[in-house]
Amino acid sequence: MIKIQNLTKKIDDRFIFSSLNLEIPSNKVTFVVGESGIGKTTLINLIAGFTKKDSGKISFLDENGSEIKKPLVDVVFQDFNLIEKITSNDNILIGNNVINKLLDKNALNQNANLMSIKTEQLEQKVNNLSGGERQRIAILRSLSRDSSFILLDEPTRNLDIENAKIVFENLTNIAKNKTILVVSHNLDLAKKYADKIVYIEKNKITEEIFAKNSQNQSLIAKNSDLKYQKTAKNSKFSKIKQEFKTGFLLTITDFKSKLTSSILFILLFLTSFFGTLLFGVLNLNISSTNLQKTIEYQLDSVVVSKKPNGEISTFSTDEITKLKEDNPKIVKIVPFFYFPKVTFTYGDKTEFDSSVDYIDESDFFKNRFIFDNKTLVGRNIQNKDEIIISKSLATKFNIEEPNNQKISVTSFRNTAVDLKVVGISNLATLDSLNFSFLHHKFFELAKPVQKTSEPNENLDNDKPEKIDPWILKLYFNIDDDLANNIENFTKNNKEFEIQSSLGGISKSILNTQSFTNIVIGAILVLFIIILLIQTVFYAKNLSDSKMKLIGILKALSAKTWQIFFYHWLNIIIISLFILFINSVVFLPSMGKIYTAIIGQDILLPSLSQVGTLLIIIWLIMFASISVIYLIISWLSYRKPVIKLLKFDQF
Repeated sequence: MIKIQNLTKKIDDRFIFSSLNLEIPSNKVTFVVGESGIGKTTLINLIAGFTKKDSGKISFLDENGSEIKKPLVDVVFQDFNLIEKITSNDNILIGNNVINKLLDKNALNQNANLMSIKTEQLEQKVNNLSGGERQRIAILRSLSRDSSFILLDEPTRNLDIENAKIVFENLTNIAKNKTILVVSHNLDLAKKYADKIVYIEKNKITEEIFAKNSQNQSLIAKNSDLKYQKTAKNSKFSKIKQEFKTGFLLTITDFKSKLTSSILFILLFLTSFFGTLLFGVLNLNISSTNLQKTIEYQLDSVVVSKKPNGEISTFSTDEITKLKEDNPKIVKIVPFFYFPKVTFTYGDKTEFDSSVDYIDESDFFKNRFIFDNKTLVGRNIQNKDEIIISKSLATKFNIEEPNNQKISVTSFRNTAVDLKVVGISNLATLDSLNFSFLHHKFFELAKPVQKTSEPNENLDNDKPEKIDPWILKLYFNIDDDLANNIENFTKNNKEFEIQSSLGGISKSILNTQSFTNIVIGAILVLFIIILLIQTVFYAKNLSDSKMKLIGILKALSAKTWQIFFYHWLNIIIISLFILFINSVVFLPSMGKIYTAIIGQDILLPSLSQVGTLLIIIWLIMFASISVIYLIISWLSYRKPVIKLLKFDQF
């Protein structure tokens, strides 16, 4: 039952209702009859909650007379209020989805057949149906939702006599379980099918009660096969599935209706996103350098020597220890006892002044060198008598695989030693030098070459003289703000000559980046401004085109979060598409783009670093656009249902 108490409504200083009291009984069909403009449709809007009352109370009661706090009220309007660019089936499906009701398709098809609605009409888009067909679809949607209260505003206005009879026969049948209110001009139909007629006249309301005659009862019996399904709650998974299905249906419709503006928005979003990503990659802190490149080019190391004072100065053991203690960021110190140029001899072939680097058998270098059979073949050195030769040296000596071949090494001090080849390195420095790697104490295996042939010369010459290193190679923690640590060490140790490859590269890259950043930054700012303007335009344009859709969804008792989710799904899908394109197309090619702009790939961030930056930028842009879009959607949502339903669709 619907119970109206002291209802007052005034429009433009004219009282439509003044202290109206009315009861619309349960399990009955109640007709409201009156002249045009008398307030019949206003009464429906007041009962449905689409129009605010000035005073009074409207209550919905169950069969026991208890008040229903959140009643499901269905309204069938004169102009149908169907979503025009989707099928009749989808309209009915959405009507059920928004109230979390499973749709019984068998019952739907049977009811459609009883209402003379063909299967083909259910599969057609609404805008291809006639007015009468649309009206029957709207009624069928209402019946499928199994609402306890159904309000119909001129439901037979667009129907011929035969179809009008079918509709009212069906309404009479389902009224056994529902409260039905019909607004109509047709007094003959009202008297034929009504249980109660309410006559609205100026300043007066009268009621007439009808008892069902035998003809009416036979009509009810004739159509007793009409099926309706009690509202059944979905499982959580089914509910989520329904929400997304509804959202996708509406989103596809939106894209089709606003194809040009949607494509323009996607292109601007894509361009702005890529520009922001590129700008971010170019400005990643140099401490975030590519780990592989950092190791390959030894950017985590500096070469330290004492400033010249007329002769070569060496480092004592105490000085090396103090240097390590004063600089905890240093993880490894390798002393150079010899100049990093030696002569190699293998068989009858000799290579003079070949560049070498000094290492040892410690875990530091074991973990540093990855022998992948491409850049490094074989294994790391384990003793002083082992060597990793360069690829260029291996090529010259025709050594294809490291197999403990013995190579003679002679330094500038004329010390010679045979070392076993355990590895081949294809690593190259910034200057494209392909080093061989020797143990920094290999000289301890050597015997100095005799300067004279006198047999009784001091036999201690057979032992290598004790020497101190004149160069130190310092390695810093690669994972701990590398660039700043090296820069701070250089500033705090000005008494030394310090050579840093990373410092030189940083200056070169920063010079290149400064100009590039100005250009890209200016373009990026322009694109972001355009994107924000386009977002506002797109959201406003789309929201305006969806005014009636919002009204329909509100009239169908869709919750606020559902309506906003259906709107927001547009942005979600577009944003996910942008993320997909950038992840699949731009992310893998960012290295080539970076190298083309900067001219090198030494400080190219790793794929994971760029990927993390991509996600962060996407989240920020997605959140910003979503906020703008939802604010504009909220402005549309706030409008009353009656005003929203007056807008044209798309």
